Amino acid sequence: MKSLLLLDTIFISDLDVELISCEAGPARAFFDRMRQADVFVSVVTLEEFYEKRGHGAVRELASRFSILCIHLSDAIHCGLLQTRFARRLGENDAWLAA
Repeated sequence: MKSLLLLDTIFISDLDVELISCEAGPARAFFDRMRQADVFVSVVTLEEFYEKRGHGAVRELASRFSILCIHLSDAIHCGLLQTRFARRLGENDAWLAA
């Protein structure tokens, strides 16, 4: 069975920096090891990356990976996570965790 991999914004940003600078850093090394995985980015990551790099970069990112959308069950799970713990997750982190 193939591994599933959800890339978050911090990883995408680190990978982006390494690719732009043509460096072979830890993000590229990890990504290279995970080539056999089914790789996804969430709509939350796309939004955060848009704020950092703009429209063109997000369209390129979306063309490279499968997009994980948010559904009703994710909203319910996110709400459950946020009410279950004494210390809330950051809003975007809660969506990614859900």
